[in-house]
Amino acid sequence: MIGELRNWRLIPSKAKIALSLDLLCWALTVIAAITAASALFFKVKGFPEYAIILGEITAVLALGIVATVFTGLFWLYRNIHR
Repeated sequence: MIGELRNWRLIPSKAKIALSLDLLCWALTVIAAITAASALFFKVKGFPEYAIILGEITAVLALGIVATVFTGLFWLYRNIHR
């Protein structure tokens, strides 16, 4: 994937959209993992109010991941069946 980013101008526009959705999904996954780990840490340390807030943020990020995946699948279906 990094090699593809080096030649960004040479990538067709449809592939740029797919690559951008892929990178967005990876970024959301990493951020969701970090917030979930932080929520677990605060729950173990005895700060349930912080754990609840971070858990809600993790849930919103998980919804963003699902939305990104379905957007990518819809985009792929629409472009294949033209």
